[in-house]
Amino acid sequence: MTRKKPKTYRDLARHAYVRAAQRYGICLDEHDHQLIVERIQAGQCELIERQSLAKTVWRINYNGTVMGVVYDKRRKAIATLIPPDDPRIRPHDEGEEGD
Repeated sequence: MTRKKPKTYRDLARHAYVRAAQRYGICLDEHDHQLIVERIQAGQCELIERQSLAKTVWRINYNGTVMGVVYDKRRKAIATLIPPDDPRIRPHDEGEEGD
C-alpha cells in the first residue's frame, strides 16, 4: 500500500482558494485566509461538528457570505469549504421548524 504525501499548509490553502471560487464565487487570498483562521481560533464562528481531533467544521459569515469551513487544527489552515447547499451550514432559523 502506498502512503500519501502529507498535506502542507500551502496545499490546503491552495485548495481552499479554489473551492471558495468554485462554490461561493469569491476570490480568497492569503490575507482573507488568515483572517478566517484567526476568527476560528478566537471562537468567533459557530462550531458545527468535529470530524476528528484535528478537523472541525465551522459556519462563518465572511463579508456577507455564510460559508461552511473545514478547519485543520494541526496545520492551522482551512482544509476545504463545504458546498453552500449543504444543510449543515444553513442558519438554524432557516432550517426545519419544530412541530
